[in-house]
Amino acid sequence: MNANKKLLILMDWQPPRDWSYLNALEPYFDKVEILTSASPQGYNSYFEKVVTLWRSYIIGSWNAFKRSRNVDVVFAWHAVLGLLLAFWCRMLFRKTPKIVIAQLIEPDRPDGVLQWLRTAFVRFTLKRVELVVVYSRVEVEEYKKRFGNSRTEFRFVPLGLDPQKSRVRPSRGYIFSGGRSNRDYGTLFRSVQDLDVSVEVVAQRFNIKDTVPPNVHVQYSVFGSDFDDLVAGAEIVVIPLDRPDESSGQLVVLQAMAHGKAVVVTHNRGILDYIDPGVNAMTVPPRDEVALRTILVELMHNAEKRRALGERAKQDVRQFSMKASGQKMAELIGRMVLRSDF
Repeated sequence: MNANKKLLILMDWQPPRDWSYLNALEPYFDKVEILTSASPQGYNSYFEKVVTLWRSYIIGSWNAFKRSRNVDVVFAWHAVLGLLLAFWCRMLFRKTPKIVIAQLIEPDRPDGVLQWLRTAFVRFTLKRVELVVVYSRVEVEEYKKRFGNSRTEFRFVPLGLDPQKSRVRPSRGYIFSGGRSNRDYGTLFRSVQDLDVSVEVVAQRFNIKDTVPPNVHVQYSVFGSDFDDLVAGAEIVVIPLDRPDESSGQLVVLQAMAHGKAVVVTHNRGILDYIDPGVNAMTVPPRDEVALRTILVELMHNAEKRRALGERAKQDVRQFSMKASGQKMAELIGRMVLRSDF
């Protein structure tokens, strides 16, 4: 424990009392507090995102700014909360506390005014941030090139999954796909539209831009245990990703692996830190409906291959526990606090 060192954790959801991250961080600090902002779980349009989601982030970050005057480190579990806190600190000349941000996802999209503004904002705020933790190795190098400065360090810590979800449940025979970030449901729809199989999809309304085939059932704004139950009941889980260089999809991949499912995911550089293609998951090229359909047909008719993929996935996913992720994060933050030159 570091005498008189205080940590404030910013959350956009309420963690359980036995949260592994909290247990891992507490030995490094004299006092640890959690500040939770009530953020909506989903949004179905850009307008709704601005009005509800961003409103909660702005209010939450301002509350964090007021609360953080007497703490040494702020750990923002959600990147937007951390970036906005850093913005307030820069604009109002607050030199403390040190700021740690997790889950930064800032893809390099086509040039435009909005992208220029986003990039300028991230560069401005990161000059007030000591540590950024990302969930893939490729993001470390990419963000160093795009946002690097003399103050901020970028480190990779794998996502963690609650071990209580690492259990197999009986399959109900359908293909499942879910998630909202960087998803390509159009390719999935075209690949399954003539197959004799039911497909369950969980998305947000802005994800669905193509005609939904009759054998596909789409649900919106499904989260938590309801989402997990749909993953658990699937025979095959598909994560169709759009942009191959944008880190996304890891959490659903880990959920499916924890349930011992045969996983098919679009080839993505950020995914390769979590899977061994052909061994514990199958990969397909981006936007290739023929390749996706071919693999799905093969898996549908090959129970042994589904079983082998699922068993290996369930074994390999154990290394991505919430406890292990929390310990790595705590070590990074602990070392940062101990270093006077950080």
